[in-house]
Amino acid sequence: MKPKTLKTLKVVTLEGTFPELYIKNMYQTGRGQGTNIRVAAANAIRDLLKNPGLRGRRISAAKIVMSVGTIDIVPEETK
Repeated sequence: MKPKTLKTLKVVTLEGTFPELYIKNMYQTGRGQGTNIRVAAANAIRDLLKNPGLRGRRISAAKIVMSVGTIDIVPEETK
């Protein structure tokens, strides 16, 4: 039996401030994960733009803070 190896995923959280929107839609967050930072960031941006407050809006200014972390996952055994 092989020893279990940890799979490391990158997690990106985006916190966006959109000053030209109303207060209830001004602060939005998005979260994504992937095998590397590029994939995780792309997933987080996609998640951020799917928020109902931003969907279909034309945005010309934004302040976005990006936080990057890692999580370790132990794969399950297959029989």
